[in-house]
Amino acid sequence: MPRGSLALAAALVALALACDGDPPAAEHASTATVAATPDAAAAASTPTPIPSVVALSAGGLHTCALRDSGEAICWGDNEHGQLDVPPGRYQALSNTCAVRETGEIVCWGETAPGQDAPVGRYRSVSVGAGYACAVRETGKIDCWGETSQGYFEAPPGKYRSVSVGYLYACALRETGGIDCWGSDDLDYQLDAPAGRYRSLSAGAEYACALRESGAIVCWGEDSPHKHEPLPSRFRSLSVANDYGCAVRESGDIVCWGDNRDANMDPPPGAYRTVVTSWAHACALAETGAVVCWGAPDRGQADPPPGTYRSVSAGLWHTCAVRDSGELICWGRNDFDQLDVPSGAYRLVSTGGATTCAVRESGEIDCWGSDYRGQLNAPAGTYRSVNVGGLFACALDEAGAAVCWGGNDWDVFYPPHNFGPGPWRSVSSGEWHVCAVGAASGVTYCWAWGGYSRDGEDESPLGKYRSVSAASRHTCAVRESGELACWGRNDHGQTDAPPGTYRSVDARGGNACAVRESGELACWGRNAHGETDAPPGRWREVSMGWYHACALRESGELVCWGAMPRAAARVPAELQ
Repeated sequence: MPRGSLALAAALVALALACDGDPPAAEHASTATVAATPDAAAAASTPTPIPSVVALSAGGLHTCALRDSGEAICWGDNEHGQLDVPPGRYQALSNTCAVRETGEIVCWGETAPGQDAPVGRYRSVSVGAGYACAVRETGKIDCWGETSQGYFEAPPGKYRSVSVGYLYACALRETGGIDCWGSDDLDYQLDAPAGRYRSLSAGAEYACALRESGAIVCWGEDSPHKHEPLPSRFRSLSVANDYGCAVRESGDIVCWGDNRDANMDPPPGAYRTVVTSWAHACALAETGAVVCWGAPDRGQADPPPGTYRSVSAGLWHTCAVRDSGELICWGRNDFDQLDVPSGAYRLVSTGGATTCAVRESGEIDCWGSDYRGQLNAPAGTYRSVNVGGLFACALDEAGAAVCWGGNDWDVFYPPHNFGPGPWRSVSSGEWHVCAVGAASGVTYCWAWGGYSRDGEDESPLGKYRSVSAASRHTCAVRESGELACWGRNDHGQTDAPPGTYRSVDARGGNACAVRESGELACWGRNAHGETDAPPGRWREVSMGWYHACALRESGELVCWGAMPRAAARVPAELQ
């Protein structure tokens, strides 16, 4: 991978972790909406579909479908009210806005641009990141939302449809030509090729359109892996941030671009239309059923058989130390995070795309992403290591804490009033570090140049055995065995269940802990099944961003989670 691409990808991984595992590209990506067009209907003579879905829209973390009855149904993440569709009958929808059968625009959710939706009668709408455009029944286009720069004023004329990208929009004229407009900072997205087209789709960095001949043409940022698929004839297309999908006239789907989240692996079958979002895609089958795909599952929840002494669940990969001291890793390997150095190890810690482990000799090895120097582990002998966002920390044999990597948030050194240690336990979060004093048992946390964002560094009074720092929250085991969690609580991640515990591990918006009885308790966001812990007796647990792993008392390793995103889990009545 070229160095520039490596740095960009590593930065995106780090930003993803900052959002509890949800890449912020969703905030900047256009959302795709595709209706069942007359051309598509004519190309496929099929029985009336049982679910009666006529259009789909894929948002960042949710999906919506429009039934032929006019009812709109949405599923997925509802943190910002994306699923709270107002009752009524609709003729078109996009993300969190829809056009009623009477022509009025209705929007919902906290992040919808529809608070300023214009009054009038419309036939279609397209929603982007904080702004939207819609086509009036007269063919005129109106745009609104976060457009303070004024560059979202559509050119005059009559249009069939509009598609909003990131900082730009493109529209299909009634004559079949394409107009694009937007920010002056954009170079290529506004240069739509001449010709006559049937439909178009605007992504974050490039756009594609379907010619009247059925061929696809794309334009935008000069990135060959993003641009059009192999020559063929298509009936529908949709592009997202870094990939696109299209339905051939034969009904099968072809995708191209970056397959980061398995979003380019459509199931076989015959389809009418397809829509894409930054991490998942959905399609309307010839049968009328809705099918979605794309997930964080990169094999990280499928451990090899054997018995183990230590395990660590990361973002898209997992590592574990066998009883023999052999260290193995599995899952995604785009930064060589699975390429374990030979030797015998005591324990391992995985981050987003970086892995560090303590050898039997006490030395630390790190491999994988080195975007901020995370691989530059200091010399010496250590008893533990913990990988955070873009940095890592370790405890040496004397109990002193040492950190390395990116120090953007002053995580390397505790405030002077905390003292130099020694420390009983240290944990690297995404933006902060916590440690338990060896003698006092007091938990100290520091980060953000000494400032707390969500209270994640404001530990409650008391004495503790161990601590685990996550993205925006922290959990710790008191000397009494009870749990204390603090910081951000938008997913219930600080609502630790009562009881007494041996250990706790927090990551993203979740946490898992091993009870004194050996049973597991997990809580938090559970976006991918990562808190659905299996029954049994366990000796260790590790929480990842999309999955979790635990060691049974027998040494057997079990992992769970990594399920498709909620936005890709189609309701039973639409399947």
